[in-house]
Amino acid sequence: MRIYIASDLHLGTDPRGDRSAANLAAHLTRVSNPEDVLMLLGDYAQDDQGVERCLNMFNGFRGTKMAVLGNHDLWVKRDGRRTSLERREQLHDMFSRNDFHPLEREAVVIGDIGFVGITGWYDYSFGDAPGIPFEAYQTKTYPKDGSVRWGDARFIRWDHTDEEVTQQQANLLDDQIKRLTAHGARKVIVGMHHVPSKALLPQPRWLVPHNWRFLNAFLGSDRFERVVTKHAGIVSNVVCGHIHRTAQANIQGTTYTAVGGDYTWKQLVAIDGGGQVLIKNF
Repeated sequence: MRIYIASDLHLGTDPRGDRSAANLAAHLTRVSNPEDVLMLLGDYAQDDQGVERCLNMFNGFRGTKMAVLGNHDLWVKRDGRRTSLERREQLHDMFSRNDFHPLEREAVVIGDIGFVGITGWYDYSFGDAPGIPFEAYQTKTYPKDGSVRWGDARFIRWDHTDEEVTQQQANLLDDQIKRLTAHGARKVIVGMHHVPSKALLPQPRWLVPHNWRFLNAFLGSDRFERVVTKHAGIVSNVVCGHIHRTAQANIQGTTYTAVGGDYTWKQLVAIDGGGQVLIKNF
């Protein structure tokens, strides 16, 4: 078995990125085998039709397909009737219709390997810019001049705080891993959109510009690393997207990998049978 992971395909944003995504999908059609697994980790396209078109690019993949949603996939129009929670359920249904397991609904076991997937979220624990008031994180607007605002502030609609959503997602991750362990999984692969550990962010932190240290608050949460650490003996790999850069860390025996790629180029991560992580750019 080889496990392939891609994220942040952002179909329809840039023609160069669309060509790269098509090349990535064509490569998987050529090299995949029936025992292989594909995990897509969110931010597929700009609208529902684009998400479905993105999923259909992988019709030629010969193995088992799984997917989670990214924050862009939860965006809705402020003047519309749909909430982010409603869009989430509708896109999970779309995953199922297109032969992708919606991992947030149900973890998957293949042989003795378990697969867990969540969107993740953020609780501002990654925000380390000095002098930022808590209210600025809540409004997601850079307080020094108001020049930068995180897009979720405009397009996410649900009835919970960011901290509450993050804790819900951390609880779901913990429950899914426990369930897989009870079902005899020998090891677990975790796929998520948001970043599970600050170790994957650019280091040293003091070199990161102040406004980006503020925006880093919306990239993920260390709550997810704490959950994984509870299960360090069984979780072999955690893979995420969202930050559009390649990064790796080893934390208490678990390999953490951020899938690179942005609006103009894409990246494919593969985990082979021996646990080695391989990376190919498109």
